[in-house]
This record gives sequence, structure tokens and C-alpha cells, in this order.
Amino acid sequence: MTTVRRKGDRQRVAIVDAVRRLLTEMPFAELSIGRITESANITRSGFYFYFDSKYEVLAVAFGDLWAEMQATMHQFELRTTDEAPADYSRRTLGQALGVWRNNAPLINALMTARESDEQLRRMWGDWFAQLTDHVVAVVDHERGTGAARPSHPDTSQLVRRLIGLTVWALHEDDLRADADPDRTLDVLDAIWLAAAWGLPAQGGTRS
Repeated sequence: MTTVRRKGDRQRVAIVDAVRRLLTEMPFAELSIGRITESANITRSGFYFYFDSKYEVLAVAFGDLWAEMQATMHQFELRTTDEAPADYSRRTLGQALGVWRNNAPLINALMTARESDEQLRRMWGDWFAQLTDHVVAVVDHERGTGAARPSHPDTSQLVRRLIGLTVWALHEDDLRADADPDRTLDVLDAIWLAAAWGLPAQGGTRS
């Protein structure tokens, strides 16, 4: 049986979709309620019926994205027995970068806006902590099998710093017109291999 959305539900979705769409065209700081309502084809009062601010819309949009990411986390599960550690590292890092690039405007907006909004700051912290816990579990498992030789005994802090470095590298790339995504992937891959796995870089951009 097909679920029929009420008008109110459609308007709420239209507002969130409008914000995600507009973020591909302008920075979050330039995003006004007027632009959002115009893009969503609703009235200003209609906006405030559902949301108190554009920050709240951004929180909903990121919440939806995180739910989508959690649904695909199985892609980052432990490597299979016939997959070399270096290949596993490259594959999962490439998948993570793909998620970022498909949602870069939204994630970059959150990184900027969280400095001005407590709810967004908590959401970012929760997302970062959950992602860290997931990667720590993988690294600790691989350490137990002897496949990984992390460069520091505190796996949690090591992974947290590696994720932070990765996030900021991608954020910086998005701010540069001359960024080379393949080179960024190569460098990040080398860092993760050395720090989390104790393996040498594979060298050069691979297909």
C-alpha cells in the first residue's frame, strides 16, 4: 500500500531539499530564509511552522545523511581473507571519499555552521565519535590478527586524529580550485597505511 504524504510532510521535505540544493550554489552563511522559501515554493510562515532557523534545517538534512551512511556501513566491515590489507585500506578509504564528495556541500556547511549552533556542534561530535568507534574496532581486530601494526598503542586517539586529518584535508580541497582528488587520495592512503597498518605506501595513483 502506497503511503500518501500529507501536504505538511511534503512542505517539510521541500524545505530540506531546497537547503541541500542551494548549498551546491552558495555558502551556508549566504543562505537566507527568503532564498529557501523561494526555492521550496512555500511561504515564510510555512517555513517557520516547521523550523525555527536554517540551522535546524541543516541539522535535519545531516541527520538524514547520517542515517543513509549508517545503512551502508556494511561496506566498511572487516576485510575478507583473500583481500590484502593495503587493498582493503585503499578500498574503504576510496568509498569514504566517495561519500564525502557526493555530499560535500552539506558536510562543509555543517563544519562551518557548527561553530555557531550548539545542536549542530553536538551532532558533529556524535557523528565523529560513532565513526571513530567503528574504525577503532576494525583496526583493533586487524591488530589482533597481526595484519595491522598501528604506530601508537592508543588506537582510539590514533584513529580520531587520522579521521580529523582526513576530514580537514577534504574540506581544504573543496576550498581550492586547483585541488587534485586523486593525489589527495594517494596521500591520505599513505598516511593511513603507515599510521594505522604499519605498512609502506603503495606509490602513485592506482586505478
